[in-house]
Amino acid sequence: MYHSRKRITNGRISLAVDTISGELIELTDELTGDNLIKNHLQAVHQPFSLVLHAALGHPERRTAWPARHAQIMDNADLQPDISCTKSADGSQTLTIHYPDLYSDDGQVGIEASCEIILPADGCILNWRLQIDNHAGLQIEKVLFPSVHGIYLGDTWEDDTLVYPYFAGEKTVNPVAVYASEPVRVSWKWQEYKYTYLYAGRPGVQAKEGAYVREQPYSGPLSMLWLDYADPDHGLYLACHETGGRVLSLRTETFGPSQPGMGLSIVHHPYHESGRWTSPACTIALHAGDWHWGADQYRTARHVQDGLQMKTRPGWFEREPGLVAHYDFKYQHGGIVHRFRDIPDLHHQAMAMGFNFLLLSGWHQDGFDNGFPEYQPDPDLGSEQDLIDALAAVRAEGGHVIFYVNARLTNTRYAHRSDQREAHCARKADGSLHLEQYGDRGITFATYCANSAVWQQELANVVTYLTDTVGASGVYLDQLGMAPPVFCFNPQHNHHPADWNLGYQAFFRSLFPRYDRDQEPAIIYEGVTDLYGAGVSGQLISTFVHHHGGAAPEVYKYTHPDQILVDMIYPRRGQAMRPVHVAQQGRAMMDRAFVIGSFYWVYDLEEDNSFSNDPESLAYLCKMTALRRFWLERFGHGTFRDTEGIAAVTEGITVKRYCLSDQTILLAVANPQEKNNGMVRLCEESLLEDSREKTVNLSGYRCTAMTYGLSRPEDGQTVQLQAEGNHLVIPLSPELLSLIWIQSE
Repeated sequence: MYHSRKRITNGRISLAVDTISGELIELTDELTGDNLIKNHLQAVHQPFSLVLHAALGHPERRTAWPARHAQIMDNADLQPDISCTKSADGSQTLTIHYPDLYSDDGQVGIEASCEIILPADGCILNWRLQIDNHAGLQIEKVLFPSVHGIYLGDTWEDDTLVYPYFAGEKTVNPVAVYASEPVRVSWKWQEYKYTYLYAGRPGVQAKEGAYVREQPYSGPLSMLWLDYADPDHGLYLACHETGGRVLSLRTETFGPSQPGMGLSIVHHPYHESGRWTSPACTIALHAGDWHWGADQYRTARHVQDGLQMKTRPGWFEREPGLVAHYDFKYQHGGIVHRFRDIPDLHHQAMAMGFNFLLLSGWHQDGFDNGFPEYQPDPDLGSEQDLIDALAAVRAEGGHVIFYVNARLTNTRYAHRSDQREAHCARKADGSLHLEQYGDRGITFATYCANSAVWQQELANVVTYLTDTVGASGVYLDQLGMAPPVFCFNPQHNHHPADWNLGYQAFFRSLFPRYDRDQEPAIIYEGVTDLYGAGVSGQLISTFVHHHGGAAPEVYKYTHPDQILVDMIYPRRGQAMRPVHVAQQGRAMMDRAFVIGSFYWVYDLEEDNSFSNDPESLAYLCKMTALRRFWLERFGHGTFRDTEGIAAVTEGITVKRYCLSDQTILLAVANPQEKNNGMVRLCEESLLEDSREKTVNLSGYRCTAMTYGLSRPEDGQTVQLQAEGNHLVIPLSPELLSLIWIQSE
């Protein structure tokens, strides 16, 4: 009997492929009977495709894919061999062996074998791809696993894509949003000309017509998982063990006229002969809550690609934030502050509730110019002036860290020409990788993260600042934010996609220089779980995509032990950022509070300072005092987002934290100061492990206290009410508050 499809199932999830071509045609949630593949799009390929070059650096690309029916009918040698085996543990393995792949030019000369493992129970499929390259072609990309035409339930309009852009992003109805023209705003500050996203999502329309978003990990992407869900169904895609190598996540759609999403993990083999094997990848189905995906990713990455916790000083744990001064020497030499001003700047920060300064433009030739000449600029004072100023701050219990760029070298420095040639990243065509910021006449070459010489120089700068100057740490700009560079420098002995491994090597060489009681505070720009557990804080910059679905709670929930640093802005007097960012200043402050972020506050005199907006300054001071009270009284707690929260009064935001003593903390933002707000907690949320334990609220007693923005130290007793299996808690009408709940 002819069978049109080969299916594997365990009663929870099933997958089917076409028996002629090996194409993926079904991915079904057996609990609901919903086949997620609802649109068989002919312009894309699944379960994988390749991007090829004739040779490294060759400008022309072509795509290769498993042959389809028409090609196989013309040449039976292209038909894949499909087999299924069952193991003693009940798991099933579907293997599809493709004797050759196909492209617009015909057969390619590349053999492939796809292995899909379905455990005996559960909702997870494990995928691996093996490629044997007999053609001598350069394989630039492999999209695997690649699923297309996906939407959930009856319509795509209520689907939400959770994507790890920066610390996280949520897009409702991405089929429509991705296909819409994004709205952008241009903004000029000094010589910097920026384009900000105001609405929609940035993407590229590919030649086949799809609207594509493809971002690399690490850099723009903080994690290597995504989740696509509606209220009742969900699909999780991830790679749990990357080996630290650069991979990407690709999302795409042809829009509502051809509905469905395409989701792929993108590998970068840069492989031209022999065998290449992908890391194991995962597709799973779940009941529609993205928290399931975050829990799965956190649990499944049992082999850590990232660093272990190393540098987070105790004082940093207790600080609510910092004040950043980028106005010592600007790019064109303009000076606002000198080293002798640092103690006064610390006093100004203390008046806002901060005990922590970040200084930029302190070095030779100033900010975004003198990289990497990291010696005190003589126009600002002597090295001794800088040392004395920091000693004065430390004597008052304060801390100062310094900006250092972790990536760039100014090409005008002749004395660094040999170093640039030997240790900077090169493109596939052999040219240096160059970048520009601000003044278009200033060009920077990009150091290769894998250069041991650059790693050593960067580490020496850090120890010079901490050991000689007296800094409490450093801020490493661009390190986790700027996209990784695929480096083809022939003098470098590394794979082109090893960028992340270079920065990990830098941290591992830096950490042993310090004793545990002397560890520095290290913050870097960007957020990634490849380095996040090893540093003090990560700058997530949600203002960049606040209007484009920013959801930093995604990373915070996935990695609750790590500290996220976020920029907050005044409403008035803002010149550094565009008006639409300033207009949302209060909303950004409230979000930073409820998700427990570390505040990054600029003080740039005329350009970006809360001192120019008395109303915002007053709010900042109160918010900072409440956050300091939170940290000193309760510690950070474990962020649980909205898990266990059944309902909240509209317009009010509540996030739940578990504390080490099995008590609960709720962080509340009530921007309209509603008098009759309430939050309804599920009974299981009263315990740390809400997935495994339950409590009976009949006769169950809790003590609760609320701490408000006006006088956080004066806690007020909260009257609680049990209703069925819910606990109803009235909320304070104050703009920000904390509620502490302890079971008796």
